[in-house]
Amino acid sequence: MIKEIINKLENSDTPIAKAIVSNECGKTIIIAFKKDMILKEHKTNTPAQLFVLQGEVIYTENQQNKTLAMYDSTEISAEVLHSVKAIKDSICILVK
Repeated sequence: MIKEIINKLENSDTPIAKAIVSNECGKTIIIAFKKDMILKEHKTNTPAQLFVLQGEVIYTENQQNKTLAMYDSTEISAEVLHSVKAIKDSICILVK
């Protein structure tokens, strides 16, 4: 699954996201970035947790930046505008 996402990323100008689990209990999504790619400002309707598996990203919420390196994570509150920018090629897991 992750290899497939990385292959799609090679020809993309935007991050690639794909749900790997989606059921009544929640969703788990893989998000892959090339360096300097941005997941534009958006909201989630449910609380989530973002985990960095590889690389390094900047998570921005309420105009405050938080750098997340490999194996770091952060909570994402519902209905709060946030964005993610890759400092390095990165792979993240989002759990809702």
